[in-house]
Amino acid sequence: LILTSQVAFEIYEKIIMETIIEIGSKEEQGVINQELEMIMNAFPDDFFQTTQLQRIIIPFDFQAEINKLENIETYEVTRNYGGNTANVLGKIVKVENGFIIVLSPFLYTQGQDTQTRMQTIFHELFHAVNRRDFPKVLNVPYVSGIYYEKLYNLYDEYSCDRFASKMTNAIFP
Repeated sequence: LILTSQVAFEIYEKIIMETIIEIGSKEEQGVINQELEMIMNAFPDDFFQTTQLQRIIIPFDFQAEINKLENIETYEVTRNYGGNTANVLGKIVKVENGFIIVLSPFLYTQGQDTQTRMQTIFHELFHAVNRRDFPKVLNVPYVSGIYYEKLYNLYDEYSCDRFASKMTNAIFP
């Protein structure tokens, strides 16, 4: 279902209570908002209600924002995989009444484009779908809990990437 931009904007205004953009000039922030509106056009009106998306934040300091929202000091945006590093570009954070998507300001630098940003945002949005549809398995033995968590993480990342690729490819064939 593709929505008209006016309908999508009205849904965007109602469902995403807040978009916080801490980077760029007012003009650049306007362009970022337009891009987010374009992404919202790809979803039916009940999607954001059923996934409980509360807001999108593009902070000046991505790592500090995640640590603040999750009330921790240990989150690191740079990951080391066997001597190779990768930076996290987006994260979904559980809050009291839903979820917040936090996007790295790196997504809005010169080497990044709309397709990369869309892929990241669609990926994070689908994490909310998976959390809605696959709640944590409770009251299982410790070893089973670890097994279920690893299976969930594999499925979650795989399905989010597949969804994000499909959506991005539909917009940019």
